Amino acid sequence: MFTNVVFSNAHFELIEENNFYFVRFLQEGFTINEFNQIMMDFPQLQLTEFVALKNAMTHVDGDMTKIGIKKPRIEYRISKDRMKAFLKLNFTDIEFDKLNKEDLVKEIINDLVKESVISGYDVQGILQTITLRKEYEVAMGRQPVVGEDAVIRYYEIKEPQPKLSIDGKVDHYELELINNIEKGDWVGERLEPTQGEVGKNVCGEIIPSRSGENMPLKYDPETIREVTVEEEAKTYLYAKKKGAVMIEDGRISVCNYLEIEGRVSFKTGNIDFDGFVGVTDTVEDNFSISAEKDIQVLGELGVGAVDFIESTGGNIYIKGGIAGKNKAKIVSSGNLYTKFAADCTIECAGTVNIGYYALNCHIKAKEVILESSKSKIMGGRIEADVKVVAAEIGNRNDMFTEIQINGFDKDEMKDKYDSVNKAIDQYNEKLSMIGKKIAVYKSKVVLSPQDKKERDKLYDLNDQLLKNLSLLKDNQKQFKSYISTKGEGEIRVTKQLYDHVKMRFKNTELFASPSKLAVTHYLSKNEVIVD
Repeated sequence: MFTNVVFSNAHFELIEENNFYFVRFLQEGFTINEFNQIMMDFPQLQLTEFVALKNAMTHVDGDMTKIGIKKPRIEYRISKDRMKAFLKLNFTDIEFDKLNKEDLVKEIINDLVKESVISGYDVQGILQTITLRKEYEVAMGRQPVVGEDAVIRYYEIKEPQPKLSIDGKVDHYELELINNIEKGDWVGERLEPTQGEVGKNVCGEIIPSRSGENMPLKYDPETIREVTVEEEAKTYLYAKKKGAVMIEDGRISVCNYLEIEGRVSFKTGNIDFDGFVGVTDTVEDNFSISAEKDIQVLGELGVGAVDFIESTGGNIYIKGGIAGKNKAKIVSSGNLYTKFAADCTIECAGTVNIGYYALNCHIKAKEVILESSKSKIMGGRIEADVKVVAAEIGNRNDMFTEIQINGFDKDEMKDKYDSVNKAIDQYNEKLSMIGKKIAVYKSKVVLSPQDKKERDKLYDLNDQLLKNLSLLKDNQKQFKSYISTKGEGEIRVTKQLYDHVKMRFKNTELFASPSKLAVTHYLSKNEVIVD
């Protein structure tokens, strides 16, 4: 009889010796399942010789057979990255119930220290999470926290969108065209990047971190100054002068802005300016404005028999309308926005947007759009490349009205539109790829000089792609307007078409039939279609 027999029955003896376990079978008829059931009471037994056990069980000869090793009462394991420590308690339920739990926790902590685990564990947590015979997490390191990147915000320049409203019997035509600001006004800011937080593994070793990425504020130093407020961790951009905010190629600036308080008159003389011009009242008859950028005239009464108003590089907004007295001439390299137009000449490289009516006007533009559901084109001559849209064309007094559509090659425009859309998709894919590459550098705790050089190249490429993408999207809007037009040019009446309206599509000329319903005339393969 062995003195170190830890279990025996009629079939076998389990023997512990020198941290190994042995069995000696005395008779046949014992199964693996029955053996496993008994082994539940020996959690320190790790079976390593299953085949030997099975042979001893089936060929009973009374000899001792080594079947496993004795595991420690408490097993510890540290993950390869040293960020986690695990333990496993090899006790039976009865053994565990008899233990003094506070003494057990002290033993565990002492053992953890011996295993070099000195951080990331919680004594109370150990007591609450103790699980028998299953490995569980007993300590966790603190991951490093990379600082937050800088966040940049600029003055928001909104795309001009006319608004029509009626107050009593008065029609209003509102638009924000020029983003004019005063000296010292806010035009942008950067929330500075934050410092990173170092981490610590369960062995108490410090894991370095890094600060968030800083981003340059892109602005014109001649017109904008920056001020850093350390207690707010922000850098602000302020206008150095009164002017109009512009963003070109991703760079914000304050352009020259001339504001005329009141009227353009003998007091001011004619205006010729190399920037934006704003007039709070009107332009008196026979006076003129010429500007390189946007022009806005904000008087409720609009303008009359002005000599001319011309923007060589921007849009024009005349809030109160144009009563030109067969003299006024309005020329814009961009778009024109006005409440109404009467007895004037308009030349526009973009779209003429009129709120309510055009009376006896000579208008030449890419598109002529009258906004109101009660809008009218009466008399005069309208020439557009793409389309003319109004609620009514002509009037009850049979005023002769001429509309000419120069037309365009729609297939060519579709090809250009598709090409632009494809290019936009390609740019977005490139930007996505660059974003992923930049994210790799952001995830790195330590950046080598070469890493920083490559990352900065990616940032520069990202900026250039964004600029190109912005230009493509501008072209996309333009081409979309073309291809959304019916045929190769259209005249659309949404309410009523009167008699004596002469329409010309390229070389095809006709007097349109009156209609009290919505009707569209458009050119398709050199044939005018009425829809």
